[in-house]
Amino acid sequence: MRGYTRRIPAAGDEGGAFRFSLRRSEVRLPDRGRTSPDCIKTLFLTAVLLLALSPLKALALPLDIVFPGDVLYDITSDSEDKKIAQITDAVKTANSRAESFSYTREEGNLRLKFSFFTDEGKAEFFLYGSKNDYYRMAMGKGGETLCDADERVEYAATSKTKEGVVYKVNFVGFDLLKKAEEDKITKVLQEAIDSNDPRALEEFAKTYKSTPQAVVATKKAQALKEEMAWERAKKDDTRDSLQAFLNYYPHSIYRLAAQKRLDEMKNAEKVAEAKRKAEEENRKKAEEEAKKRAGEEKARKAISSAYASARSADTVEAYEKFLQIYPESPDAQAARERIETVREDSLYEKSRGTDKGLAEYLRAYPEGRHAEDARRTLEELKSQTGDVLKVKKGSRSPAVDGNDSDQVWGESKVLKVPLQGGAGGTMEIRAVQNGNEIFFLVKWPDRTKNVAYRPWVRQNKRFRPSEEVDDAFSMALYMGRQPGDSCMVSGEEQEMDVWLWRAFWSELSGYAADKILKISRSPLPESNIYQARNGASIHVQNKSDGGKPAWELYVPIASATTLDTVPSYVKAQPSGSSGDVRAVGSWRNNMWTVEFSRKLATGNLDDVTLKLGGHYYASFAAYDHSEKSDHSSTKLITLDIEGK
Repeated sequence: MRGYTRRIPAAGDEGGAFRFSLRRSEVRLPDRGRTSPDCIKTLFLTAVLLLALSPLKALALPLDIVFPGDVLYDITSDSEDKKIAQITDAVKTANSRAESFSYTREEGNLRLKFSFFTDEGKAEFFLYGSKNDYYRMAMGKGGETLCDADERVEYAATSKTKEGVVYKVNFVGFDLLKKAEEDKITKVLQEAIDSNDPRALEEFAKTYKSTPQAVVATKKAQALKEEMAWERAKKDDTRDSLQAFLNYYPHSIYRLAAQKRLDEMKNAEKVAEAKRKAEEENRKKAEEEAKKRAGEEKARKAISSAYASARSADTVEAYEKFLQIYPESPDAQAARERIETVREDSLYEKSRGTDKGLAEYLRAYPEGRHAEDARRTLEELKSQTGDVLKVKKGSRSPAVDGNDSDQVWGESKVLKVPLQGGAGGTMEIRAVQNGNEIFFLVKWPDRTKNVAYRPWVRQNKRFRPSEEVDDAFSMALYMGRQPGDSCMVSGEEQEMDVWLWRAFWSELSGYAADKILKISRSPLPESNIYQARNGASIHVQNKSDGGKPAWELYVPIASATTLDTVPSYVKAQPSGSSGDVRAVGSWRNNMWTVEFSRKLATGNLDDVTLKLGGHYYASFAAYDHSEKSDHSSTKLITLDIEGK
């Protein structure tokens, strides 16, 4: 057995039993009264050594593991993983006491896990090795190293029979558990001894009363009580205390010292009358000094008690009251520091759960004990996930300039939505309202900035429109019933108010296109036909709102002074419903940031009327240098506009 067969030089085996002997010390103690106080510690250390040398009853439980047929070859074969259930059932069937068996592959090696029922309890262990180790065992020639990784089991032998391979091991796990329990008791005893507290030793003896360590603890407790009684008698230094000690401990190792002190006191009473006055004066001085010390001790205890009461209450008021009474005490500085800590903790506890409260805490304690947690919690409170975008009333209206630095955006919550299709990524959406207008801030990843939309390109003496398109973003507000899907080709009939920002014309004018999109299974005028996901045909009508947009088509005339590439649109004055939506974007660090604004209620029939306290359905899409169906889109989002 591993760890339990070692012998010490002074020990041996005789008559089938393990025994040991200690040589008699060559130092002879003539009189117990002259023994050093350290002798007690020596005696108890010897006792602990005897306990440590006491042999544990070794329990090496032999187990035979039967691997029937070609199971071992199947286990090592990668192509046989599909037969895991048959392999494990075969091993469990061949081993009647097996509760469970499993195996896993770990970087070219195999780990076989077993659980056997035994009379001593459940034996759990594993074998670990390379395929070659298991090949050798399958031939009945190896397996010596498969137990090395698990100290609970030791290799015994490998044999091959007609039924399969028998792998013999000795399970020593129960022995390890017993040793661990013995080590635990010894450790607890050592802790009790190190505490130098007889009560701890007596409690140990009571808890482990059936163990040899309990005897050691009891004797150590008795010795400590005797030593403490002697220290008290020495401190009191009176005839009564010394005599009481001798009466209670007549055979103590301190009896000679106590008796000597008593004799000195008796001889002092026989001193000549001439010295009595001096002794009386000395006594009075001693009494005065003792009284002074007692007063100082009383004051110290009063201060200590008052500070302990303040610590127990642990409030600003309690510490301030202590400082009023004891402003110069040794604990005064600690009390002042604790006041600041309690104030900070109190403010943090009141602030938790609200972004306003956490912001107040960080302003007061930017480097405080809870500053890091407060910042993280504040960020979490401001962040949303899911399908609902909370639209709160902002403290002020943001400037629509494509910049997210406005304070109101920092106070709002962000909804992070994964983009489906296209280049993917995550879109961040924020929204606030001021009771009259609604504002959106949208950010999405885009590795390239594309701002040209179908510019005119000179070809010989004529201009022709190019196929180049810019980056774009659209937001659809559903005007009808609740949609079941955000996909346009889902087959549902819908009517949507669409805001379309394009990097070219929106940056040219500061406005977004305002459109109405209708999807119907019946024909619509000026519509395009698409195939829905269910195979049916749908008609999609995409019309601009009434009025005039903020840009207009520009057709150049080629001349010698005309550039080779000319923009396709120029800025115009918007009018009507087409001029409802303002939009400005900016591209920085591979990210588009676009801001929108529109009145909650425009009064136009082709716009969704947004009301405070209302719930509306929306979806968002990003176009990377593309248009129409080539885009990334979000799932269906609910706009929850707070207010009444």
